Amino acid sequence: MRGNITRRGKSSWRLKYDVGTGSERRIAYVTVRGTRKQAEAELAKRLTELAEGRYVPPTVETVESYARYWIADIALTSRAAITIERFRRCFVHTSFPALAQSNCRGWTARPSIASTLRVGKWAWRL
Repeated sequence: MRGNITRRGKSSWRLKYDVGTGSERRIAYVTVRGTRKQAEAELAKRLTELAEGRYVPPTVETVESYARYWIADIALTSRAAITIERFRRCFVHTSFPALAQSNCRGWTARPSIASTLRVGKWAWRL
């Protein structure tokens, strides 16, 4: 994986790194505020995520659309029918009204955040 750092302002740095796979070349740009050392650490973290397969590209997908996709496509292969029905009821009656239009852009691939949906006092493992 390749990447570089370019100074953009007094304490602003642009990270440029390759996110393409195989022969496909795609470049990602991210602005980081802080010292050069912090920018280098952030670039190293992102390159490590790419190398380990944990990179999640930014998306504008809503929580509701992802939850519906998860229930319809992913959960059917790994969960019991009653579990899927309970998830569906919980999502429709509690989660969707509260989170329906929020987007998934700020989510990360860390299991503690991406695999658990917390709403009020309830938590569901995704």
